[in-house]
Amino acid sequence: MLPVAVPSAEASASGITLTYKTYALTPGVSTKDEVVALAKTKTGELIVARQVRGGEKTAAILIPYPGIAVNQVECCYLFVLNEDGSNASNSTYVVVV
Repeated sequence: MLPVAVPSAEASASGITLTYKTYALTPGVSTKDEVVALAKTKTGELIVARQVRGGEKTAAILIPYPGIAVNQVECCYLFVLNEDGSNASNSTYVVVV
């Protein structure tokens, strides 16, 4: 499974929004695959968001955490599970700005 490309990740009033390339037109990629984004805060909280990959060229996923600031984020990653959950891509480390 292809690693995920994440061109941008931004902290905002509603949480962390990650924009990623879906690779929906790549052979073997299903629009029904599950994208998983997670962030860990410096206080140890782990926040997870999930959604289907979709068929657009790029998509965005929101990790909900109202009011989070960049300096509160310890780390952030994104990966993809195939449609039946039996295989996962390598995780992609994301720099949040």
